[in-house]
This record gives sequence, structure tokens and C-alpha cells, in this order.
Amino acid sequence: MTALDDDLLPAIKDLIEELGKVVTFEIETTAGTYDPNTGSVGTATTESFTVKVTPPARFKKRMIDGDLIKESDFRVMVAAQDITLEPELLMKVTVDTQLYTGLVLDPVYTGESIGAWIIRLRK
Repeated sequence: MTALDDDLLPAIKDLIEELGKVVTFEIETTAGTYDPNTGSVGTATTESFTVKVTPPARFKKRMIDGDLIKESDFRVMVAAQDITLEPELLMKVTVDTQLYTGLVLDPVYTGESIGAWIIRLRK
């Protein structure tokens, strides 16, 4: 860790903790196993936890292309220090009882460490 990490990591965490919104992350920890005899896939194991994120923000019109970024997409940021599992693509995120899928995960570095994750969400 660098001196910059020492200053910025707690600052990011404190700011999101003070101003953030509580959401639930659901991450698949073990994939369901395929049974060749029945042709079915067993239930995956998931881990859920609540965490505060920045208030959801819409994308600017000039960024919306209708494919990679849709008008209904938005993004949130979570402090890396606040999460027990690293975010994953296609994880489920519940915001205000609405279920979304995490499509893009962008790490934000504060030096050598990841200080936060920006997550694009889509219904």
C-alpha cells in the first residue's frame, strides 16, 4: 500500500457510508453442477450481503448508444473496503426492491489498491 492508499481508502469508505444507499449484492460462490444422467444443472450456491453504494446515477445522453449502454442503465460505486467478496459480472444487485444485473465492473485505484468499484446496472 502507498501513502495515497492510506489517505484515500478510508476517505472513500467514509464518504459512501455517509451519503450512500443500502443495496443487496448476490454473488454466485459455487456454480450448479451438471448431471449427465438427467441433463439438468443443480442449484448454484450464492452469498448475499448488504452494503452502501453511491446513489444510482444515470448516464449522460451522449454516452447512451442503445446497446452497450441503454437509457435505463445506471451506475453505482461501492467502496472496496466495504465488501467481503469482489464484485462479479452478472451478479444480482437489489436497489429499492428492484433487481438488477451488474454488467460492467470498473476498478478505481487509489494508488496500488482498488479503492472502489464502479458497477453498471441493468434491469
